[in-house]
Amino acid sequence: MSPIIYPTTNFQQTEALIIERGDGAYVYDNSGKQYLEGLAGLWCTSLGYNNRELIATTSEQMSKLSYSHMFGGKLIK
Repeated sequence: MSPIIYPTTNFQQTEALIIERGDGAYVYDNSGKQYLEGLAGLWCTSLGYNNRELIATTSEQMSKLSYSHMFGGKLIK
């Protein structure tokens, strides 16, 4: 069973693929099989995995403000 439950999850047909880690443009399942990760979503985009610059930048930002939604024009100053 998938560790993520979406509003559209069909519990009788859940995917068996478990993605365990990522590196660059690739993700790896719990058996070590490599897949090219080419998906993006409405609210996100794939910027690569294990990107040291991205990790450092987001870590710095998380220490200042870990989360704030921007939905509906809310501005943070």
